[in-house]
Amino acid sequence: MIFRKIQAAIISLRTELALIEDGEEIQLIQHKLEALNEIRRYIISYEWMSHTKAKEKLQFFLNHKLDYTLTAQRFNVSKILLRCRFLF
Repeated sequence: MIFRKIQAAIISLRTELALIEDGEEIQLIQHKLEALNEIRRYIISYEWMSHTKAKEKLQFFLNHKLDYTLTAQRFNVSKILLRCRFLF
């Protein structure tokens, strides 16, 4: 899922940044990190979503560590249906 991939990439780049000493490579990693953080900010801004209920579900999902089960229970929907709606 895209949310987990972005989160994992940000963590990976932060770790890599702490270990690198080469100035050019540090700069490249910082640019990648800035780009991923910009994507993350856009996702959590919910500007790209028009349906209020969908925004509410996604916000809950993201705020609860990407937990499909908890989100499905909270909104009384099937976990499978929820996964299908969040995939893109």
